[in-house]
Amino acid sequence: MLKKNCWEFNKCCRNVNGGADSRRLPCPSSNMVSLSGLNGGKNAGRICWNIAGSFSGHGIRKIALNNRPSCVRCDFFKLVEEEEADNFKFLTPDSLHGYEQYSYGKRKTARFDSHLDLELMLPEGRADYIVGVTGNISRGGLSFVSENINAKTGETLQFRIQDRQREQTVPARGEIIWKHQVRDRCLAGIKITGIDEQRKTEIVHNAYEKYLGK
Repeated sequence: MLKKNCWEFNKCCRNVNGGADSRRLPCPSSNMVSLSGLNGGKNAGRICWNIAGSFSGHGIRKIALNNRPSCVRCDFFKLVEEEEADNFKFLTPDSLHGYEQYSYGKRKTARFDSHLDLELMLPEGRADYIVGVTGNISRGGLSFVSENINAKTGETLQFRIQDRQREQTVPARGEIIWKHQVRDRCLAGIKITGIDEQRKTEIVHNAYEKYLGK
């Protein structure tokens, strides 16, 4: 069975040829030849959540934080994650460059792969938030990928994290332990310093249950 690419699943008319609507520019996911084959897709067609500017607009399901597009809540993301199972690739090779040395150090608590929406408050003090996605999470911290943010290691970051069970977000804060920029993306690790303990326990427990299921 052929695996669908994002433009085929979402019918967004933004494939490599521009689709039916020639006024719309081709989606950058359809042009990333170097990423072809990841999750069994053509170009970046099955790892589109890593590509800036790849939101399909009307194709993305409108269930998102503050009504903004959300990759991990997209039905296509869920489909690829389910189809690939243990072979699922969350990050591109470019993103993985230098990532492992930052994310695997001495830890007191186990960390589990978990892809949850984040809203990150910009450190400049503005009220704006940008969207990110967690790569993994533990009781002590988490790693995430987002657009690049102007923040340094040691700084405190305010954020909101998705609680799938309650379909709500949980306000939190944490210290940036490491940060690595790849192109226009930011990979970072946070030590959680402030969050409701019960809600954090529920989020980590859900990640653990999913880990056991795999």
